[in-house]
Amino acid sequence: MVTARFDAMGELVADIIVETLQNAGVKHCYGVVGDTLNLIARSLEKSEIEWVSVRHEEAGAFAPHLRSCIAVVDEPKLLNLQER
Repeated sequence: MVTARFDAMGELVADIIVETLQNAGVKHCYGVVGDTLNLIARSLEKSEIEWVSVRHEEAGAFAPHLRSCIAVVDEPKLLNLQER
């Protein structure tokens, strides 16, 4: 269990990380929720960043690239793979 969860000002370190990601323009965060990411996931719930839960780390690594290749066309159920 991590005991040093707060910085000198009393703010969660996870909140600082999420704020930094949001300021950098991050829109989606992929990950496997578990003991080490619970505080990050909780901070993401309060932010504009969308949390995308995956079952395996490998899927989380490839998901952002796949999302950048897919464009939704006309209807929400119709997908178009863009050529890169």
